[in-house]
Amino acid sequence: NGILYFMPNGDLTNARIEIGTFKDTMISMTDCDYTTFKNLNFGYTGNKIIDAKNTDYFTLDGCELAHTGATAIKLSGHHTLIQNNHIYDLAGYTGIGGIHLTDSGERATLTSGGSKILNNKIHDTDVVYKVSQSPAIYILDSVGTEISNNEIYNGTAYVIRVTDANDILIKRNEIYNAVTMSSDAGAVTWGRDITLLGFQVIENYFHDIGNDIGIREQESTGLVCKRTGQQALFHDDGSSGPYAYGNIFYQSRPNETINTYSSIKANGGQYGIWENNIFIGGHTAAYFGSWRTGYNGKTVQDIWWLRQYNVYELGAEHNADGKGGSAIYWDRISN
Repeated sequence: NGILYFMPNGDLTNARIEIGTFKDTMISMTDCDYTTFKNLNFGYTGNKIIDAKNTDYFTLDGCELAHTGATAIKLSGHHTLIQNNHIYDLAGYTGIGGIHLTDSGERATLTSGGSKILNNKIHDTDVVYKVSQSPAIYILDSVGTEISNNEIYNGTAYVIRVTDANDILIKRNEIYNAVTMSSDAGAVTWGRDITLLGFQVIENYFHDIGNDIGIREQESTGLVCKRTGQQALFHDDGSSGPYAYGNIFYQSRPNETINTYSSIKANGGQYGIWENNIFIGGHTAAYFGSWRTGYNGKTVQDIWWLRQYNVYELGAEHNADGKGGSAIYWDRISN
């Protein structure tokens, strides 16, 4: 009948109630270089706030982006600078949450796009599309992006996702209360591509990651939980590992009774270096396992690598590095 009823869950004496009626993207631009938005507040739209295509030297500084029916900002281009912003209360969308940066740099030549995401507070980017892979930051088809000094929290799945990228720096961020409603995921996740090389994860503080859903199910049913758990940092499905140095992983969640959480996890990962990290609490500090399949006992990396380079008929028994590989070695350590 066209009537909307609002049922408040608290005292409205000093409340501010707003209803957005704008249904489209607020700002759309294409091929607009050297554009800056500074100290502005954007909000209350049924779609994205900013959609910028092929836009180099785009700057978003000191702004608030909130209360959308989709994501905050989706953009492509080199030398993007997103800093000092508060991004929150987004409905999210499948694969897109807070910041979606793509085509910054050239992977074929490993030319850096020079983009930076610095000193932002980003949280609650999937309040409607929960567990729909709507991360706070999503980097795609990019090289040389830096994600530093951000506070990122409140995500039902992962809050930083990287796909088809190289030379990504994730440094001095505080990341917490992530992967709160999902499993087989990390707060920071990438996977399914051995060419994702050059990642650095430096001096971040990860805490309070994961959930206790599996534990509560086990306690109520008496059944052993068979889920694959949650992680702070997860490189999955044969993907290459990072250089991870000086990170702190603190886990205070009540999930130590069964194997549901590990601070870091590699599922068939290779080439990772973990140095001088601190692990506090949680069930497992690190899990490194080879990702096996039914191809005559070979690891998935073997199959991917040999088929990719048309030498599968040789039947060589090796991992992608041709020397036995770190995936097998890590698996032995984990046992």
